[in-house]
Amino acid sequence: MKQLSQTQSNIIQLLSDGNRHSGSELGKRLGISRTAIWKQIKQLMELGIPIQSLANQGYQLPKHFQLLNEQDIAQHLAPFGLSQSFKLHLFTSITSTNSYLKELPTNPQKGDNDSISNVPRLVRGIQYDLNKHTQLTEETTSMDPANKSRDVGSEMSSDQYPLIHICCSEEQTQGRGRFGRHWYSPFGENIYCSSRWNLNCDLNKLSGLSLVVSLSIIASLKELQPDEEIKVKWPNDILWQDKKLCGTLIEIIAESNSTAQVIIGMGLNVNSDTQHNPLPDKPWCSLYEMTKKHFNRNLIVAVLLKNLTHYLDQFLTHGLGEFLKEWGQSDYLSGKRITVNQASHTLTGVACGINDEGLLIVEDEHGIRHELSSGDTTLKSKE
Repeated sequence: MKQLSQTQSNIIQLLSDGNRHSGSELGKRLGISRTAIWKQIKQLMELGIPIQSLANQGYQLPKHFQLLNEQDIAQHLAPFGLSQSFKLHLFTSITSTNSYLKELPTNPQKGDNDSISNVPRLVRGIQYDLNKHTQLTEETTSMDPANKSRDVGSEMSSDQYPLIHICCSEEQTQGRGRFGRHWYSPFGENIYCSSRWNLNCDLNKLSGLSLVVSLSIIASLKELQPDEEIKVKWPNDILWQDKKLCGTLIEIIAESNSTAQVIIGMGLNVNSDTQHNPLPDKPWCSLYEMTKKHFNRNLIVAVLLKNLTHYLDQFLTHGLGEFLKEWGQSDYLSGKRITVNQASHTLTGVACGINDEGLLIVEDEHGIRHELSSGDTTLKSKE
């Protein structure tokens, strides 16, 4: 896990206006030498931050470049009036946002001030009460039990509104999707966000969870950029014009007393220039390709969390049946001839939607309908 130093953060803040700044100017404003500025900028460029070094002119950042920022995310979340409290963990670089949340204590005990502080986490991380929009505590990275940062998770949690941990990173070095596939995660362009939820239900009630999560992302995207061509490919791929825009990875880490702890990972392509940087294995796209505009990722994270919170609440209250019509409107596979690859066999047929448990319905050439709980789906080429 990596974090920017305070000096590096300050340099990016000064360059974020898009203007050119000389090393001497930056050094004077930060109270360090021009050589020190050059060393810090070199490290930032090695991380992938697109700082331009202009001969005899200084340094410049593209105007669209913006790092994830915990205060900005919290400010965008505050107007939504959510009942939950969110703990934000932001990183410059991390192996995997899902993996990080899996390593956090799953059941911190009230009064155990070290249950969260013993886990390395973000520098300058801030806990917000989003209902009041006030800063509650500031923390530093530490493995030392003597670090007595407050276990605000235990103090703020309740049976009704437990603390939700959110982990975002500018890049992932070992990002992954379904079936352990590598998730391409370039620095500072897209959203790699995982959240950990305590869901008050048994595991058998979570059938269809991945579909509901996908629908919450569709709702967020339409709120930000309405486009009827955005569809969901069962069970968890968000596509635009047959190209992958977003994917999710859901992992259940614990269950006790009718409460399931679930990690929901989302990878959304936002500002990548996907047209000029194709991937070798499958076509991908981004919001930038769709609109030719750059987006504020802090706002998008907030909108994603808002809609995810709402959709999970509706799902736990009413079940998947509440979303069947909405799924039908966004179903990419419906009516298409597909192949489903499973561990033991392959099935070819026509996709006929989902049942009330979220299983994919496929009608084979003999008219027999199969209900599938898992599998890798691809469109069958016309012969």
